[in-house]
Amino acid sequence: SVHDIEYELDDDHLGNPCVRIRVIVADDALPDYTGSLDDLSQAFAPWTRLENAIGDAIYRSDMELWPYVSLIRESQRAALTNPA
Repeated sequence: SVHDIEYELDDDHLGNPCVRIRVIVADDALPDYTGSLDDLSQAFAPWTRLENAIGDAIYRSDMELWPYVSLIRESQRAALTNPA
């Protein structure tokens, strides 16, 4: 369901170097924001693990960048005027 991964080197709100990573997924890959919080948490669990794995790998590397990882649907990505 992952279609692409984009990244951008940047500074965070404190002025520290960071990397912003956007994982582009199929439109139907992410659950809708309905139902109970427990159901939503379970539906997002695989994506949360993916976000955490990417962030942890960068954090533990010697790049000295704070990782900001986000998921975005392919249709949302197409609507952005400023890609990652």
